[in-house]
Amino acid sequence: EAIYGEGLLKHLKKKNQEDELVLENSLNELLDGHSSLISMKLPEYSDLIEEALKEIKGAKKEILIRGWNEEIDQFYPILKEKEKEGIILHVLSFTPQDRTIKNSYSYNIDAGTIKENWKRGLGISIDKNKVIVGNKIGNDPIQGLLTNDPLIVESIRDQILLDIALFKSRSSL
Repeated sequence: EAIYGEGLLKHLKKKNQEDELVLENSLNELLDGHSSLISMKLPEYSDLIEEALKEIKGAKKEILIRGWNEEIDQFYPILKEKEKEGIILHVLSFTPQDRTIKNSYSYNIDAGTIKENWKRGLGISIDKNKVIVGNKIGNDPIQGLLTNDPLIVESIRDQILLDIALFKSRSSL
């Protein structure tokens, strides 16, 4: 039986997009307004950034971010929108920031220095009920996670707030 390759590929891509949309909508329903514990592994750097962008866009009250300028800069347009909406925002960068929002803090450490000594990490707390965390070497996260587990959420949120408080206390000396 003859198979039209382009037509088959087009059909499969469309079906895959429809399935992805159903999955995304279902996951959003599960994470929003339910007490179910959801943890989703983010195996690729692009997944980590994509989920971070979605969660930042959906934030209603508070966004806390700790990371590197390379990641933070990708969130900047949405963060500016959220700033205008009056959402509480705090951003701490280890490396110099290209663009900043009102509550931005930076250690201004040279990225090369950090690469030699630390894993590259990203931590984001959304509305005190979700976190996204990940480490990166090259283009792939070593590990990435989106979760609403209260124990993990509280721990990551507290770490980000502690890092911001430490930065503020050091810069006031």
